[in-house]
Amino acid sequence: MRKHSKLPLKSCGKDRGKGKGFYNTIHLQGDQLKKATQQAKSQETKVYDLLRSMPLAKLTKHEIKLQLVANGLIKDITPESSINRALSNLLDEGKVIKLDEMRQGQFDKPNHLWMVRAEAGKEISNIGTQTTFIYD
Repeated sequence: MRKHSKLPLKSCGKDRGKGKGFYNTIHLQGDQLKKATQQAKSQETKVYDLLRSMPLAKLTKHEIKLQLVANGLIKDITPESSINRALSNLLDEGKVIKLDEMRQGQFDKPNHLWMVRAEAGKEISNIGTQTTFIYD
């Protein structure tokens, strides 16, 4: 059996993998690592583009996955943990916001809502209701 060196893994905070698409906890190497990293970055881009296309939407990670599947951007077998990883990376990059607000998720458990952070200098208006939000 092959032994792996004990690598320090950071599970939360700004050091979680900023700038990394794939967390190599399974010790891939070479072309496999390169492919996994490219796939992870591609998933991040798809999640970000989806949220940018719906700037007022507040979605759970499961709802994000369902939208991506419905649009043919990912397969139904894509693990929800991949969406979670993409959201965590985008949060670290300041591109999305994890709201304190929650909604019942896929398994009747409360799930945080996520939304895109407005680009600097751009306004997001909640038409017909209260406030205009400007995110720096």
